[in-house]
Amino acid sequence: MGVLNTLIHRVQKIADADNISMELSYLETVFRSNGYSSQQIKTVMRKYKNRNHTTRENTTAEKETVALIPYMRKTSNQLATLLRKDNIRTIHCPPPKIKNLLPTLKDAL
Repeated sequence: MGVLNTLIHRVQKIADADNISMELSYLETVFRSNGYSSQQIKTVMRKYKNRNHTTRENTTAEKETVALIPYMRKTSNQLATLLRKDNIRTIHCPPPKIKNLLPTLKDAL
């Protein structure tokens, strides 16, 4: 089922809107020739067709601007509020650790 999910998800994300139905029918043919049952194929495709309506609308709209900022208590929240006014979504990440900034002392293998 993971293979079915992955390949159908890949078609949904990569294929043009004009070619999605052709790609999905090709995948269905390949899955059947590899021994997957019609019920398994229909279950996975139905899940992605239901999910596809929301994702396709978002991709045709304007691209969302995202700011990745390190999290620091009050400052990050205030900055996120200011950016939200300009329709910029913020994602908070942990601040870098000293360990990540220093080079490794071990020799490469």
